[in-house]
Formats: sequence, C-alpha cells, structure tokens
Amino acid sequence: MEEYNNILDNDTIQLPLVSICSITYNHAPFIRQCLDGFLMQKTNFKYEIIIHDDASTDGTAEIIKEYAEKYSDLITPIFQSENQYSKGIRGFYAKFVFPKAKGKYIAMCEGDDYWTDPLKLQKQVDFLESHPDYVMCTHGYDEFIQDIKTHKRLPETCSFKIDINTLIHYSGFFFQPLTLMYRYEYFRLEEYKKYENSRDTILFYYLLTKGNGYYMSEKMSIYRRHNQGIWTGITRVNQWLSDYNVRFSIYKVERSIESVIFIINLFFEDISRTWLFCKINIVLTIFRIVCLHFGLKIAFRVVFSRLLKKKNPFGFLTDNYRKLIKQEMAN
Repeated sequence: MEEYNNILDNDTIQLPLVSICSITYNHAPFIRQCLDGFLMQKTNFKYEIIIHDDASTDGTAEIIKEYAEKYSDLITPIFQSENQYSKGIRGFYAKFVFPKAKGKYIAMCEGDDYWTDPLKLQKQVDFLESHPDYVMCTHGYDEFIQDIKTHKRLPETCSFKIDINTLIHYSGFFFQPLTLMYRYEYFRLEEYKKYENSRDTILFYYLLTKGNGYYMSEKMSIYRRHNQGIWTGITRVNQWLSDYNVRFSIYKVERSIESVIFIINLFFEDISRTWLFCKINIVLTIFRIVCLHFGLKIAFRVVFSRLLKKKNPFGFLTDNYRKLIKQEMAN
C-alpha cells in the first residue's frame, strides 16, 4: 500500500484527502501515543494533521513542536498563548481546527486518546468513497483506565447502518469522536453555531440530520479514561446536566419530535429523583416542551411517571428501535 510520502503527481503536491483534527490540553503523558497513532497510518492518499493546544502548562506544546518540526509536511500546530477554556470559550474544533482543514474527509481524535490500527483511515475512506450516500462512519473501540493501567474491552457487535434514531435511542459506544470520519462538505459553520453548545453529541446529531452513517465493528482505537478528562473527570450529576444542556440546545434549533424524545430519554436515565425534582426549572421546561408537542395529558404522564419511578411512556420507541437494530445485526 502506497505511503503518504510517496504520493506526488507530476511534482505537484496534492491536497490531502483526509484532515486529522485534534485538540489537546495538558496531555504530556499521552500526546506522543496519540501522534504516533496518526503517523503510523498506511494509506494510498495524502492526509494532514491539525492539532490545537490550549496553552498547556505541562510540556504538551513542546512535544507537539518537536513532532511538527520533524514532520513539517504533515503537521499543522495551533498554539494558544492564553488558555481559551478558562475564558469561557468552547467549541475548539469548529472555532480553530476545522476552518484550517483542506481534506474531503475529517477524522478526529483528542490528545489523550489514540488509534491502534494503521489501516483505520484507509478502511474508513474506502467505505465512504464506495458509499457516497453515507455522511459519516464510526467504528469500535476499547477503553484504557489510566489510574489502574488496565484495558477494558467493550461489547462486541456487528457492523450496521446508523441514523439519528441510533443516537436518540442507543447512543453509547457507537458515537465517540476518536472513531469518527465524516464528509467535510456537510459541515456548515454558520448552521453548526446555531446550537449554542460544543459537545460532541451536537456534531453527531448535526451530521445525522444530513444523512445516514455506518458503524464498523472493527476496534481501531482506545478511549482513555482518567481523572483529568473533561468528561470522565466530572461527577455523574454534572454529566447529566451537561447532557441536558446539549439536548436542550438541539431542541431549540430543531423543534422536532426526535429532539423532544431525545430529552425525554435523558429525563428517565438513572439519576436521583430527589436531586432531579429539586431542579424544578428543568422539570418545568421538560413539561412545557412535551406539552407543546404531545399535549397536556402526555406531559403530566411523563413527569409523574418519572416522579413515581415508572417506565418512560415513550420507552417502547427505544425498545422497538433496538429490536430493529438487533435484527439488522443478525442479518
């Protein structure tokens, strides 16, 4: 298989087919493994690496500079002189990284995660090139628990088509940024900015409003769990609040039945009822949204079902969808 460095056409440097986009902050213990995973990719096309560092204080930027000097034809670093996150700025990919991308496809991986398959990019590009009706594809992965230095194998499954209902009713390990590749032509910054939130779920939801995706069962990367992680380093309650803000921001843009069900499904997730009903503003907001789309009777049913620890009135949708997915996997 032809390596990137050998791809020249009449002495003219071609544009990259894939832009690998990465963001990092204080990932010095991990960033080499992340970058090595990018550099080991074996492809018959050109790719580029764009990596953003948010003014790290632990030597991450110095490591990136070392790699950028050694692989200047591949790596485009973006260094902040002041930490942007502490200023309340979010959405680093959309704000700083994606605008510099030249590729037809975008692949993502944060600085504390890493790829394990040298053919990852090639496999995803091959699929998308041969399936022009698909907007994106993801793949399987496992986890590494940093604190105890242990690999955690996630459930095995089959490859299958994913759509917006997969995100609403399944979510989970089908949607991790380090596994994502999507067609850059479908990303419109002005559209994306309407969501007023920068979580990865927004990007997946946005892309799946453009078309279907595909989940590849092969495990080709590792998601690292550690206490300094933006997600794994916060409490379950704060994770729930973050999810709620994400789904509410989706609803404010979409105003669709799917976006309402997305909020209701979160409402019934495993979180303390006592804590939840102390958040009366959130409960009332959900009540008003459900009432607007399904009527007063259904809205009361949703809220009281949650209060009395009964089943989600819309849970049958999730059950039916999961049955369909299992049937598709079996085929």
